[in-house]
Amino acid sequence: MSSETLEAAQAGYRELCTELELALAHAKTVLDHLEASELARAGAHGFAVAGHLEGARRKLADLAIDWAAHSKP
Repeated sequence: MSSETLEAAQAGYRELCTELELALAHAKTVLDHLEASELARAGAHGFAVAGHLEGARRKLADLAIDWAAHSKP
């Protein structure tokens, strides 16, 4: 595996981690708002959780596709 391929994988996983950390932060905010009975605000952050999780899922799929292109059966 080339160093460029490895560096691209590292960068991709860093991006994946960022998306997951953002999803976690929003999930914690949802909990805070639910505990304060602020349902509208909780819902808004709930959508943000879903968006970041979808972004993470797509990033992971892209990483898997890239990795498969470099692997040998």
